[in-house]
Amino acid sequence: MYDEMIKEALRADFEREIGLALEEFPLDHKFSRRHLRQMKRLFRLSEEKSFDKTVGHIPLRKAVVVALIAVLLTAILTGASMLIYKLWDNYRIRDLDLYSLLEITDIENAPKTLEQRYELGIDLSSYKRKVHIDEYFEYMVEYTNEKEKRYLVFEQTTKDVYQNIFLNTEDAIVPPAEVEINGWKGLFFESKYEDMVYIMDIDDYMFEIAGGGFTREELADIVKSIRKAEK
Repeated sequence: MYDEMIKEALRADFEREIGLALEEFPLDHKFSRRHLRQMKRLFRLSEEKSFDKTVGHIPLRKAVVVALIAVLLTAILTGASMLIYKLWDNYRIRDLDLYSLLEITDIENAPKTLEQRYELGIDLSSYKRKVHIDEYFEYMVEYTNEKEKRYLVFEQTTKDVYQNIFLNTEDAIVPPAEVEINGWKGLFFESKYEDMVYIMDIDDYMFEIAGGGFTREELADIVKSIRKAEK
């Protein structure tokens, strides 16, 4: 009985402190799509274990979100001295323990909508294709080839979407590094969870090309094939 009372008191104190912290440090950052998928996978694994579906009177999903915010705030507040800033032409990167924060710095004159759509100029007919479209700021195509155990994600967005993006670079094999392809500047990184990713700045749009089962050179050739789609 006393254990439950202590737990309830700790939970109430935890929620109060998190609420005060969020008022002082509002979070308006966006996580990358693959980072969110990784988080969902972790949540799903935790739910499959022998935990109750609620924590006290708080739904488990809400408790997990609150815990994630607490971890993020802890990294920001207590690990500020560990931040490493990398400044390149159009990017600013802050390295944290589990991810990197990418900020695009030249968005003022960039298009606010997808006025011109782009595509990959390579043959991907052997891949299953799934399209996600928001006509204003995002166009994404997922390609999968189960036989060859390969996947490819091609995403075009407006720059304001990429103004503050968390990249999952936990256990990075190759940390974010500046690259240039076809005269386009961008970033490349490779990690245990994200595989290989190119983030390119092309004609004031941002492109994310991620792949699993490819070599870095093969993925670079895919980036080289990016072209304007016929309207």
